[in-house]
Amino acid sequence: MKERKHLITWLVVKTLFLYFCFLFGQWLYAKVGLGGSIVFGFAVFLTQLSDFYNQYIITKAQRLLKKQIEEGGLNPADTERNMAHIRRLEMKRNIFSSPIALT
Repeated sequence: MKERKHLITWLVVKTLFLYFCFLFGQWLYAKVGLGGSIVFGFAVFLTQLSDFYNQYIITKAQRLLKKQIEEGGLNPADTERNMAHIRRLEMKRNIFSSPIALT
């Protein structure tokens, strides 16, 4: 459930960011023309592509750490280390879900 809350927060932030990028792209098109708008659109596309890949990597790492904890066989120090690593990964997700990760 907690993972869904972070994902929903990330999706809302991502949607708002893309909306503002769209508005800025329209303003850029009005001021500079099609050339500036294409370059801006390509830059936004590349950053979003890398961000989606980072989200995939973070989620995969968190699931593997949770699986290690659930399987058991770890001493308490390793379990606590895995939990701390999961919280650090969640803080890397984005700045808006970081306070939620600390709870």
